[in-house]
Amino acid sequence: MLGGTDGSTYSTVAGSRGHRFDPAMGNTATVSPPSGTDLRHLRPSVGADTGRPAGQFGEVEAYPTS
Repeated sequence: MLGGTDGSTYSTVAGSRGHRFDPAMGNTATVSPPSGTDLRHLRPSVGADTGRPAGQFGEVEAYPTS
């Protein structure tokens, strides 16, 4: 995931890794940037999930920590 503060300059805040979307866990995955990261804009990307050869977003939610 990329993140930035001005909407035009982005840097990596969470590296790529596999996520398994398990129905028993609500088919969710949590990606957290490093503690203390001040972000206003997020740019997520999807390749594929680890359970099927497909990738998709159903919903993206972002929450402030303070």
